[in-house]
Amino acid sequence: MSFSSIIAPLSSGLAVLPRSGNHVPHDLVLLRLASHHSQFRHVSFPIARVSVRVPRASSVVVDDQVAERNGEWKEKGGVLRVGVVCGGPSAERGISLNSARSVIDHIQGDDLHVSCYYIDCDYNAYAISSAQVYSNTPSDFDFKLESLAQGFQSLSDFAEHLAASVDIVFPVIHGQFGEDGGIQELLEKYNIPFVGTGSSECRQAFDKYNASLELSRQGFVTVPSYLVQNNEANEYELSEWFARNQLDANSGKVVVKPARAGSSLGVKVAYGVDDSLKKAEAIISEGIDNKVLIEVFLEGGSEFTAIVLDVGSGLDCQPVVLLPTEVELQFHGEVDVREKDAIFNYRRKYLPTQQVAYHTPPRFPIDVIETIREGASLLFQQLGLRDFARIDGWFLPNSVNVSSFSESNFGRTKFGTIVFTDINLISGMEQTSFLFQQASKVGFSHSNILRGIIYRACSRFLELASFKSVSSHLLPKRTKPSLLSEPLPKREGARKVFVIFGGDTSERQVSLMSGTNVWLNLQAFDDLEVIPCLLAPTSGYSAIVDSNEKDAEVRSRTVWSLPYSLVLRHTTEEVLGACIEAIEPARAALTSHLRNKVMKDLMEGLKAHSWFKGFDISDEPPVRFSLEQWIKHAKEVQATVFIAVHGGIGEDGRLQSLLEDEGVPYTGPGVIASKTCMDKVATSLSLSHLSKSGVLTINKEVRRKEELLRSPRLEMWHDLTTKLHCKTLCVKPARDGCSTGVARLCCAEDLAVYIDVLRESLLRIPPNSLSKAHGTIEMPNPPPELLIFEPFIETDEIIISSKSTDEYLHRLKWKGQSRWVEVTVGVIGKCGSMRSLSPSITVKESGDILSLEEKFQGGTGINLTPPPLSIISDEALTRCKQRIELIANTLQLEGFSRIDAFVNADSGEVLIIEVNTVPGMTPSTVLIHQALSEEPPMYPHKFFRTLLDLGSESTDSVTSTMNGGDLTTVPDSLVSPSPKFLKIADEREEISGFRGHFNRIASHKVDWETLKKCSKIWIKNPLNMALLLWITCVAISGAILFLVMTGMLNNVLTKKSERDAWFEVSNQIINALFTLMSLYQHPKRFHHLVLLCRWKPKDVSMLRKIYSKNGTYKPHERAHMLVVIVLLHVNCFAQYALCGLNLGYKKFERPNIGVVICLVIAMAAQAIAGVYCIVSPLGKEYNFEFDEEAQDQKLTNGVPQLKSSSFIPLENEPEWKGGLLDLTNDGVSMTNLYLLCGFCVFGYNMERLGFGNMYVHIATFFLFCTAPLLIFGLAATHFDNVTIREALGVTGIVLCVFGLLYGGFWRIQMRKKFNLPSNRLCCGNPAVTDCAQWLCCCWCSLAQEFRTANHYDMVDNKFRQRAAVSPLQDGDDRAIQLSISSPSILVGEEGCLQSPMVKDIVIINNPMKPPVVPSTIQREDITIL
Repeated sequence: MSFSSIIAPLSSGLAVLPRSGNHVPHDLVLLRLASHHSQFRHVSFPIARVSVRVPRASSVVVDDQVAERNGEWKEKGGVLRVGVVCGGPSAERGISLNSARSVIDHIQGDDLHVSCYYIDCDYNAYAISSAQVYSNTPSDFDFKLESLAQGFQSLSDFAEHLAASVDIVFPVIHGQFGEDGGIQELLEKYNIPFVGTGSSECRQAFDKYNASLELSRQGFVTVPSYLVQNNEANEYELSEWFARNQLDANSGKVVVKPARAGSSLGVKVAYGVDDSLKKAEAIISEGIDNKVLIEVFLEGGSEFTAIVLDVGSGLDCQPVVLLPTEVELQFHGEVDVREKDAIFNYRRKYLPTQQVAYHTPPRFPIDVIETIREGASLLFQQLGLRDFARIDGWFLPNSVNVSSFSESNFGRTKFGTIVFTDINLISGMEQTSFLFQQASKVGFSHSNILRGIIYRACSRFLELASFKSVSSHLLPKRTKPSLLSEPLPKREGARKVFVIFGGDTSERQVSLMSGTNVWLNLQAFDDLEVIPCLLAPTSGYSAIVDSNEKDAEVRSRTVWSLPYSLVLRHTTEEVLGACIEAIEPARAALTSHLRNKVMKDLMEGLKAHSWFKGFDISDEPPVRFSLEQWIKHAKEVQATVFIAVHGGIGEDGRLQSLLEDEGVPYTGPGVIASKTCMDKVATSLSLSHLSKSGVLTINKEVRRKEELLRSPRLEMWHDLTTKLHCKTLCVKPARDGCSTGVARLCCAEDLAVYIDVLRESLLRIPPNSLSKAHGTIEMPNPPPELLIFEPFIETDEIIISSKSTDEYLHRLKWKGQSRWVEVTVGVIGKCGSMRSLSPSITVKESGDILSLEEKFQGGTGINLTPPPLSIISDEALTRCKQRIELIANTLQLEGFSRIDAFVNADSGEVLIIEVNTVPGMTPSTVLIHQALSEEPPMYPHKFFRTLLDLGSESTDSVTSTMNGGDLTTVPDSLVSPSPKFLKIADEREEISGFRGHFNRIASHKVDWETLKKCSKIWIKNPLNMALLLWITCVAISGAILFLVMTGMLNNVLTKKSERDAWFEVSNQIINALFTLMSLYQHPKRFHHLVLLCRWKPKDVSMLRKIYSKNGTYKPHERAHMLVVIVLLHVNCFAQYALCGLNLGYKKFERPNIGVVICLVIAMAAQAIAGVYCIVSPLGKEYNFEFDEEAQDQKLTNGVPQLKSSSFIPLENEPEWKGGLLDLTNDGVSMTNLYLLCGFCVFGYNMERLGFGNMYVHIATFFLFCTAPLLIFGLAATHFDNVTIREALGVTGIVLCVFGLLYGGFWRIQMRKKFNLPSNRLCCGNPAVTDCAQWLCCCWCSLAQEFRTANHYDMVDNKFRQRAAVSPLQDGDDRAIQLSISSPSILVGEEGCLQSPMVKDIVIINNPMKPPVVPSTIQREDITIL
């Protein structure tokens, strides 16, 4: 952006006078403002140096303005209007967004109204909604600000708006334009009150070189430094500087950093003169700053940081330094020597890893701590700072050589030297930042400290002085403050919530962020008492789920109930260490002593302020429990557990199972869903049958770490790429998440690097270690035992540029060649009624895999929520959300979860990556973005409250759910799911163990209303009606048989002949009913036997759904299924033999021994089959420790398939084709087929409509229409009584006629599935009408159904318009011709590509371009003729 383009709009406001009444030449002020930003430093423009003091918004104001302000206060009823300004041109604008989010979360209240403003990297100002503040990074919305926000023509217009709209501005811009005096000068020019230090003081303190000179003049010890400016470095002078500071010119360690940048941006370690100059030039060439500082590397020192609060009144400054924090860099395992020379850089400051640990207060001698506090306070005063600041420095023990340091006195103690190095004028204000860590240690909550800073700033401006008396309270209503000596009161009657986080996996640091965020948000509710709890990491944590870990070991895990201040830490290890310190007497005494001293210093200044009502955080010790004790405690206090433990026992179902055993409500999915989703292979297996519905899974190969370590690398690479039919692999741990250990492997050398990392148990893979550029890849520790290899899915790069010279369309660039994008989607609701939120398109900033930062760390990563229309259409987005809901309901998710997938931008097909049952809930998580994109927006505190309430409600409804309760009701805060997926959920799996089952049933009352509603729904199903009728007939006949056999009817049936007749009639009826049931079931059992023998991937998936618990893989499952299926066949044949004995012999001729044997075998076979399904591996849970058999099981049914009709327009309102009586209009041949081969036509039609196997339908329908007459007819021959014979014969005929209702039932299913028009001719009920049509004219109904199916193509269980038939096609067969290395093949009706070596695809006579499937088979080109 040119200098004139900035000045021109600003100059339009020259006629505007400052509200102080003093006129200042605006052009000079603006030129001076511009001169201090790197954006303008490259412009050669003469700037006049005029000694002009810009009037600051201060107490020097005219009386009429004060009066005007006082009048405004009265009109507004004492509501303070705060404008939070974030963003800025520096690379820290993402962190600035995080700070703004935290400020808004904690200061909003009835007495304080917040407006949010954003300044982009080109200095354009916008008024944005508070919802935008919850974006992950400014790049999420930079490109669409023109359409989302109110823009201002110039900074002058922006300032005028602020002057009219807010009472005070809280700048949270880090770095340029925030801490260098830029925004402050603009606000001063327009006499707008603001929080923080004035512009001139900011300029001096922000420049590290100038600040160092000033500190030296003030008598502070400073670090030797050398200034490089505008690439004008003198190598000889730098060499002399190295020599003076006793540094080797070739290898001496120094720190190279920009003089005017913050948050450790651009800070590097250099070695020797040449390396120092090279890195200094890099900083300048990258545009970070044109002034670079080279400083001595402080070897052997300890870094610290201290927050300073100004608690004075008016213009009197009274700084108080809080408890400083020691910053300890940590190194684990064998690391490079230069890694140990690392510094506290941007990544270590803002990403929670084990690379850094904080200690508050520091582990320094108490005299050193007091000297740090004294020095920081003095520095704050002498530099003219205001309100608050953060001051960083080093403590160098006497063992460190400081002879080359400045000879100033302040900072030298008997224990060592204290050096202040950096002054942060706008400290980071993320949830666990130093400001809140140190403030909580001395009694301030987030709200208390932030509001205190704002009110202190107000006291410096007479315009806002009246606010002191108007404001009646400092803290939100939920907070009950106390004075220093008073204990904090407990809230009575509040519902308790335990938020648990931490654990053992590599995700435990993200878990801490999630739990902290949930805890802070839920505190907004007066009716909740939220208690944070740490699931302590064990020594030697693991990312692997140990399925053999004993239940007792899990129950003995340690849980800490935490006080406020101990939660605000960097890592779980820090929290655990702080807990141990807090109960260690000596350390606890030291902390208490320092805390009391700081609080006393604070009270001396704060007691003069009427707005200060006291401290609201007490000094409580943590409480230690075993996990078992903690769960029992939760039960005793009737707490709901909010699970924020990522991975491990938090997501594999073990924690959920323990909570269920005690009847403690918890958030998120249940035991079964958690176990399934934790294992990526199990997830794919559970969803593999949904490929026809547009839900695809990726081929996977599972390998053990030992196998990878011992196998030749090249051979392993060839084996994997051959089996997966790809050239590039994606490797990931089988049971871990958060991008830990996930990498793209492009060649055998990459595989070798990854295996070496596993062998050496490295904690991370350094950037660009693999052939394809990538960032740092965090690794699980210890390395995972099982790894998954998948084909790498290539998606098109999405480029977002906020510096484009063009408008919106050019700021978002997407080539869209493959047509696939990566998305992450939140699902929320009850089991069976999960609703998809708006998907977020994830944009990778570096490499091909989303990094840990991009997923969870605010200020990094880009998420487009909702997806822009330029990438995915509304129609495709709707289909995508429907498939996401199908996935969620298939997996029996409930509460909330996150689904990661690839989505086709044209068809909405979903290629599943993984499902997270405890998704990240950090302040920057996409779940928050998606909730805010709903109508109306759901802000974080409301979102988490909804999740909490869903968890509580799910426990209350367990009893009704297990009995088939109605789960379609969704909370009022949620919109109902799409109608396609509003179904009754399947009965939940039985929870682990008899004890848990008994507790579940015994602890809840029967909900009769729900049971009644459920029964009504159940009986409406025609199959259930038939089953109920069958059970009733069996019960009546069995009762009569029992009464006759026991002689209880002897008084009624006095003659033996009568009793014999009734016995035989009842016996024959029961025999006929059980035989018919066996006949109706037998075709399916034969089909299952065929599938078992064939054992293809689709067959395996179908059999697992029927015989395996949860439909997942079981060891030696084929053999176990064979046992069950054989037993079921034995049951049928034994029943047929029993039927033969009953029909072939009269009562007294019938061999009793044969009857007993057949009866016992029939009953035993069925019972044994049922028991075997439960006690065998088919009924057990496994964590997929794959054996040889499992290794041979390939998930090939998950291969994405290109369908010939996938791109034909959807038929939104299909119609029945032809009238019901148009039987003869289909031609003579078809009419004859309907009349003579109706069963075969029916079966064929059912199979192509997706209702099951053709032969099963043919055989079952035939038996329904013939078997009753045969069975009851033969039974009638046993009776001499004509009435009985005729009754049995008529019964057989009637049942045969009603067998036509089988066709009616499937007509109902066809009508519902494809949304065909309903007919209410009979009883006003469409289902009754469908059945009546089949009873009255079965051939007419069959013809109409067959005709309708012929008229449409069926794709994704929906009718689509049939494509025009090519002259090259034969009849109705539609084909896609494939040009491959081998002879061409034709793919017909199903349209599936079977060849793994497809080179070119030619779609004949299809004008619409199909999307390229991100293939697990290598496809190189798609051509449209």
